[in-house]
Amino acid sequence: MNESIADVKTGCVECFASVALAEQLQRADTDLAMKNLLKQRPLDPFRDNLMKSIRSMRSYVDGEITKADAALDDQWQEYQIRRQNKRFIVNLMRIKHTAFYSLHNYNVSFRLVYIKLFCL
Repeated sequence: MNESIADVKTGCVECFASVALAEQLQRADTDLAMKNLLKQRPLDPFRDNLMKSIRSMRSYVDGEITKADAALDDQWQEYQIRRQNKRFIVNLMRIKHTAFYSLHNYNVSFRLVYIKLFCL
């Protein structure tokens, strides 16, 4: 029974501490002077180490995003070059095809004229 009473007392003290902390945080959010005071206060060692690890993770993520962005830019440039080369090749094929049939039609018409003029 004494243990349960001690547990209830401990729970109450923890609740009051949580309420006091919440009130302090609320005041800190609304009071500009309190915000400046909290910003100037040094962090405890645990939070300082946590902040350092968060900063290092953020710099790592920023670096990886920059690398991925550069890789995507390179891939996009290669794609644009390949696409332009394909268009150039297709255009060359069309020109070749058109030129071949133009010459073929010219030769056919030339032969017909030659036949009409010289063979008849």
